[in-house]
Amino acid sequence: MSNRILVTPEQLEQVSAQFAQSGQLSSDMVEWVKGGRVPMNDRQRKFKYIMTVIGIVGVLGTVVPNLLNAEYAAAEKAVICISYLVGVPLVVSLVYWAGKNIMKG
Repeated sequence: MSNRILVTPEQLEQVSAQFAQSGQLSSDMVEWVKGGRVPMNDRQRKFKYIMTVIGIVGVLGTVVPNLLNAEYAAAEKAVICISYLVGVPLVVSLVYWAGKNIMKG
């Protein structure tokens, strides 16, 4: 038996559309952060930008590979992805909160 994964053109198009949507959402988030709805100095703005990028890359870097892994059943993928989708932003938020408080003084 071969180790090939059969992908239909429809599935490939669906994954491509999801990546495009994810990329657009990430871009929108970065633009929102750069716009700065709260008055911040440059250090705070850079810190927030860096933490947002870390969060986005962290989520994409952990969820997408697990979704593409053919060794896991759908239920296992769901549990893993939900865990990462909750865990990574939570950790990034905690680090951001701590860093913001340290920068305040």
